[in-house]
This record gives sequence, structure tokens and C-alpha cells, in this order.
Amino acid sequence: MRNALPPLRAVIAFEAAMRYGSFKEAAEELHITPGAVSQQVRKLEEWLGYPLFVREIRKLTVTEKGMSYFSLIAPALEQISKASDLVRNKDHNKTSISDAGFGV
Repeated sequence: MRNALPPLRAVIAFEAAMRYGSFKEAAEELHITPGAVSQQVRKLEEWLGYPLFVREIRKLTVTEKGMSYFSLIAPALEQISKASDLVRNKDHNKTSISDAGFGV
């Protein structure tokens, strides 16, 4: 039985490769090598059971299924991003009051 969630690092690598249309540029954003991005995407392709990209020399073309998958996961990733920013910013806006120096 497969896990319900795909390998999440692979999903992140795929999402970046989709936005840039390049493993090299996705790698720069993710601070990994282009080969590592390619390996992560291949891992996701194996998990899904179909190719997401057609790989050619210096050219990366998304497949129809790859585009369809991206359109399904992009809103969820955007929601995770927004929720994380909201929580992170909430913690930064806290003010705390200490009783130090008040002789209490």
C-alpha cells in the first residue's frame, strides 16, 4: 500500500521546476544541484506512475499530466505558504511585558 502523501521534497522540487521551466533555476532557489532537482522529480514521477516532464538537452517540457498535476497541487501549496506566513508574522508581532525593574 502506498503512502497517502507523495514525497514532499519531490513535490517542492517539481513545483519550483514548473515555475522556472528549468531544473537549474529551481536548483538555485532550493540551494541544491540541478541533478538533485531532477532526481527528486523522477522520484515523484515514480510515485505517481507517469512522467511529469519530457527531458531533452537544454530543454524541459511539461507533459499534459504534469500540467494537470501542477494545477491540482499549486493551490494547496499556496495555502500552506500563506498559512505559514500568517503564523510566522503573528509570532513576530507579539509584545511581552515583564515585571523586571518594577519591584513587584
